[in-house]
Amino acid sequence: MGRKSQFSPKAQERAVRMLEEHRYEYKTQWDAICSIATMIGCSAESLRRWLKIERRQRNPTPAAPALSDKLSSVH
Repeated sequence: MGRKSQFSPKAQERAVRMLEEHRYEYKTQWDAICSIATMIGCSAESLRRWLKIERRQRNPTPAAPALSDKLSSVH
């Protein structure tokens, strides 16, 4: 596992919120990530990862149907 972040979870949430609020002021999402990461003092990769985690928490992938459910739908 990686080292502990110097940014608190609240700071990470604020950074992601800032990114989402200002995303459309930039040509690409990556441009927005790079710019905002520089402003707050983190790496662009860290901010990209926080965004990915936040989106996954908001919209979890539904669990795959059980095999028995799949088999019952065949018959």
